[in-house]
Amino acid sequence: MGNQQNENLIDGVVFEKCPVPLKEMIVLASQKLNVKNIDFFTLFDLCEIEPKIIKTILPGLFLVLFSEQSDGSTCLNLNDPRILKILKEIDYDKPEKMIEALLKEVNNDKLVSVISNQTDQYLPLIIVTRDNKNYLYLNKSWTAEFSLNGQLGKFFSKSVGIKLKANQKLLDEIYTQSPIFNNNKSPRNYNDEQKHAIELSLKKSFLIITGGPGTGKTFTLTGILRLLLRCGISISEIALAAPTAKAANRMNDSISENIKTIQAPSKDDLLLLELKSTTIHRLLGLTEYNRESKFSEVYPMPIKVLVIDEASMIDLFLMNTLLSSVDHRNTNIILIGDKDQLPSVDSGAVLADLISGNKSDGVAYLQTTYRSVGHMLEFVHGIKNKTKGQPIQIKSFKNIGQFFNDQESSVGLI
Repeated sequence: MGNQQNENLIDGVVFEKCPVPLKEMIVLASQKLNVKNIDFFTLFDLCEIEPKIIKTILPGLFLVLFSEQSDGSTCLNLNDPRILKILKEIDYDKPEKMIEALLKEVNNDKLVSVISNQTDQYLPLIIVTRDNKNYLYLNKSWTAEFSLNGQLGKFFSKSVGIKLKANQKLLDEIYTQSPIFNNNKSPRNYNDEQKHAIELSLKKSFLIITGGPGTGKTFTLTGILRLLLRCGISISEIALAAPTAKAANRMNDSISENIKTIQAPSKDDLLLLELKSTTIHRLLGLTEYNRESKFSEVYPMPIKVLVIDEASMIDLFLMNTLLSSVDHRNTNIILIGDKDQLPSVDSGAVLADLISGNKSDGVAYLQTTYRSVGHMLEFVHGIKNKTKGQPIQIKSFKNIGQFFNDQESSVGLI
């Protein structure tokens, strides 16, 4: 009777295919973790390859790893108290001791069909030790992360990329003499944060421009592109891309709208109307059937500047493929995005990690917003700070009329 009730909680085929000793665990995992049926079947395949793992904590770790990947993580910290708590919730009473026992078996090559601590062995799972902590990876995630770190290391070297110089005359032309205009026909001035980002684009081979909605990221990008053309970069040497067609089209529209407001645009400015953004996949020639970029380090993209918008959506694997497709010695990268806005499609919060690491001092922060004001802005900041233990205050209203009559509240509960 108990087994029948458990079976009703998850897919019947999953329950039927599950090894008997793991049935209770997978029921709890289906309730506590963000896992799919395919994750369970992958686990069962591993159990067939190496039946000895059934008696270890590895099946639980495997499912927790998949769950964490769905939230953007690329690996599982086996020393993390939060992970240990999750393991207790899915039927592992003493996870610390069981992990210790698993590590001993791995060290003694007892489970060499599926897992190893040697990264040069192509097995499904890898345990990597860093700073006296043990991390569980899927082999493909470890390979992509290792490769991406190597690519980033090349860009963060001071001797790579193209270095440009802009005299004050060129900057003044962008800032004041030939400005972009607002809808009300008044000049739209760059603030100090935006000017810093524009000038940093000439000095850094790898630049991140980050800011929330309404901080002028695309407005700043338009200034960067205008300056690059004035510094000798040709329009054919610039590529614009985004993770989705919608984001690519939005970047095209925003740049075009900005240029069209300039009262006396130069020839360089008008050339920007011909510059079209595309999706990253189309830029690299990636399709459902072809996961290999048409470019490589040997035959890189023939460009000098690559701009990626909505970069928070780029996962570990796509970023690795992207950076492997350019010549780090002669190409500058500009990533634009808000780490708090759109998550990556697959595992790996690359933009957020790059910003928090700030390895190259190549991050320009846009913090002044021109779109949200007053209590709405306070509400947005409250949401961003939720992980810092700060409460979010939302005023309650009896009806919608009372809400609309309140002059101070942009957000409310009805």
